[in-house]
Amino acid sequence: MYLKPATVEDAPLFVRMERASGTKEFVIPYDLETHQTLIVDQDVTYLSVMDQDELVGFMILRQDDTKSVEFRRIVIEKQGRGYGQRALQAMEHYCFHQLGCSRIWLDVFASNARGVHIYRKWGYTEFGCDVHQGQRLLLMDKTRSPALPHSTNHTGRNR
Repeated sequence: MYLKPATVEDAPLFVRMERASGTKEFVIPYDLETHQTLIVDQDVTYLSVMDQDELVGFMILRQDDTKSVEFRRIVIEKQGRGYGQRALQAMEHYCFHQLGCSRIWLDVFASNARGVHIYRKWGYTEFGCDVHQGQRLLLMDKTRSPALPHSTNHTGRNR
């Protein structure tokens, strides 16, 4: 499993993945035009989650000026195979080591017990809450451990 930069040509696949059963309950889907616009936005990074040469999901990150990265979205098409957790680990490495960020933050619907459990398992802690379209959102973050050396040569690709 590895991550690679997504392209505008991937956007129709992302739209399909977001509307799939098991995903649409926890992700407010974007339309094709929104994905196409965001993929080329300088502050937004789309990463394709790959298993060998097969697209199995995607992630959306947004950088800001404070050395923080917003982990906006993860969608995994083939759930229950460990892709999500391995993608999360690769994303953290990318953010902390390649982007040099010191903090990753996210929001997750409080009703998404599986997501909340996984984020807590990976060391994310709650720092607030919000409400979106009547649903409670938990705001969670993780800061870079001072023990992590800075490196820019890891691609996240495992063979």
